Amino acid sequence: MKERDDYLARLIDVCAKDYRVVGAGESLMGCLTVLVYEGFKVLLFAIHHWLETAGGTIIINHKKFKELLVNFGISRGLNPDETDMAVEIISDAIDGENVHAVIDEIVMNFNDYTPNKTMITYAYDRLEKAWDILGDRRKAVEYAIMVLEIDLRTYGQSHPSIADRFNNIAMALCRIGNYDKAVDYFNKALGVDLTLYGEASQRSISRYNNIGMAFRSAGQAEKAIEYYEKALGAALILYGRAHPAVSMLYNNIGLAWGVIGVAEKAIEYYNLAIATSGPTSEDNADIAAIYSNMGLAWRSLGDIEKAIDCYDRALEIDLVLYGRGSINTARDYTNLGMAWSIERDFKKALEYYTKALEIDIEIMGENHPDIAVDYNNIGMTWCSMGFIYRGIEYYMKALKIDVIVYGEEHASVATRYNNIGLAWRALSELPKAIGYYNMALRIDIKLYGESHQSVGRDLNNLGAAWSEIGEKEKGIEYYNKALKIFTETYGENHPNTVTVRENIESLG
Repeated sequence: MKERDDYLARLIDVCAKDYRVVGAGESLMGCLTVLVYEGFKVLLFAIHHWLETAGGTIIINHKKFKELLVNFGISRGLNPDETDMAVEIISDAIDGENVHAVIDEIVMNFNDYTPNKTMITYAYDRLEKAWDILGDRRKAVEYAIMVLEIDLRTYGQSHPSIADRFNNIAMALCRIGNYDKAVDYFNKALGVDLTLYGEASQRSISRYNNIGMAFRSAGQAEKAIEYYEKALGAALILYGRAHPAVSMLYNNIGLAWGVIGVAEKAIEYYNLAIATSGPTSEDNADIAAIYSNMGLAWRSLGDIEKAIDCYDRALEIDLVLYGRGSINTARDYTNLGMAWSIERDFKKALEYYTKALEIDIEIMGENHPDIAVDYNNIGMTWCSMGFIYRGIEYYMKALKIDVIVYGEEHASVATRYNNIGLAWRALSELPKAIGYYNMALRIDIKLYGESHQSVGRDLNNLGAAWSEIGEKEKGIEYYNKALKIFTETYGENHPNTVTVRENIESLG
């Protein structure tokens, strides 16, 4: 046995000792060996069913783990009673500490014992998707590159599979925020597809769109528009004007104009997206999303009535398509809550936020980041209505979830601390407010350094609290630090910069 196979052998020995404690015989030992050396391959292919992450920690769904292994044993004709016993002890031996070693060992066994390289590719492919689902996206990129290397040796450079591999790696890189490298891989995919299929092909259109998406995500909206326009030109040739792909591209161009801050131009493209979507537009989830995007654009222009109309249209479509209990419907309720909150109809806002919360809990459970956002929105609304203690109650619920999901040092946690500080300040509980502002500041400095706008926000809030507590000099000190950050980040005439400057002048 090679050195790298030893881990599974050691795992079997550990389990065998446990078997001997319960009086296991030779047949049970044979059952154990089959389950570990063969059954684990089934677990590998179904990895996304029995592994998950919470708060950055690997958690094993032991119930699903055992179910998969038992079903494998029975399918191989193993004794059901011995299989159940073996699976119980194997499950006890696998935990979040050693699961990485187990998975790596199985992959190495594929290399050693599988004569057909297709199975190795399949294993890596599934691992890429599984690690992406688990949240270890850098590991997903590693497996995607492994698959690419195998396929390059198998197919050569100019093959559709190679273009797909380049594209998959680019998508994985986008998910870890490495947009520059993602663009490189998208361009490699595009080069293959242009050679094989030409400009006006479905695959080339998709690649142009993906490059635009990467540039938009990186904040380079002008560059994104350039590539979206290339995709649109090819799509108009291939499909004509009234087609969902054309509609999607108009929507994406609208999103890019929104990033630039030209809401009027964004709305123009959203209307084109709706006009070109085809005859089934009113029953189309994509159209609901476009109405939602248009609502945001109208909201940024201060036309809340038009924003609400767009959100209502999106909700109407999503209710027909999905019913009340869907993520899409929850999104629409949240958007309506925000719009009505701007209109200062807080009772209506609270009604919509509560509906969104109920749906999200039903779909995602109690400890999901989206639930924290819902609690935060409800907390803000209660505070706006003057029920500050009730607002703090919901802010604390949001904070608890974010700490569980992200840990103590995360931007969302800093935001929750900031909001709790604002609430205590509204109650004139200034020492408490300062305590929470300081916790937000500590996290933001660690995450972003000394010169980030979030740090400026925290310093501004501390300036306000110290001023109100009667410590005028300390207040000015914090305000000046905030002013320096806002001036460098936003410029002299930005509303945030102007507000802080006015705060300093009022204390002068």
